Amino acid sequence: LEADPIFHAPQLEDFHLKEESPGVDAGDPDPPYNDLDGSRNDMGIYGGPYIEVGSRLGIPVGLSIADIRAVPGDTLLVPVEAFNASSMARAEMVLTYPAQSVAIVDVKTTEASRAFSLTTEYPVSGEIRILLANTRGMGGKTGALLDLVLGVKDSTTASREEAIGFKQVVLFDDLAGEIPVADKKSGTIRIASSTAVGEDES
Repeated sequence: LEADPIFHAPQLEDFHLKEESPGVDAGDPDPPYNDLDGSRNDMGIYGGPYIEVGSRLGIPVGLSIADIRAVPGDTLLVPVEAFNASSMARAEMVLTYPAQSVAIVDVKTTEASRAFSLTTEYPVSGEIRILLANTRGMGGKTGALLDLVLGVKDSTTASREEAIGFKQVVLFDDLAGEIPVADKKSGTIRIASSTAVGEDES
């Protein structure tokens, strides 16, 4: 087959096929190679009866913190996204943030991570340690992994940019095998005056 396979996110080494891929339902037509639902298998590692084996081959996960705009005094939700994390059953991460400008008021699970237990610690100023655990893993769910509830301090000077970043990330699957992390994108907080934000929105 000579065609674009239309992978989900090859830049993050996520080589699942999108629904519109020409490789979907285009694998070996011999019935022993059918997908688990009985349909003809997809081409590639994520098709056929051994798909569960393929899910454990260490495909890297990508993590990303959303960029936001804020004004002093704001309280905002900042999503932490995970890509290709369906096999993740435990996450240990340390995030850094500018404690002089903002405070992480709370951390919440999302629809994708609601079944996980969540523990947070603040070991030092400007760092938060987050532990997520669920013996069954993500169960194929996708979307934002966490929502950070961020408060911008009233005393913060406007017209500045701050960053929330990943200091440490360790991920495990449901067999306690470590999952590689391909990419970690920090989030940028652009702090403006309330007047500047109003002008941008008009």
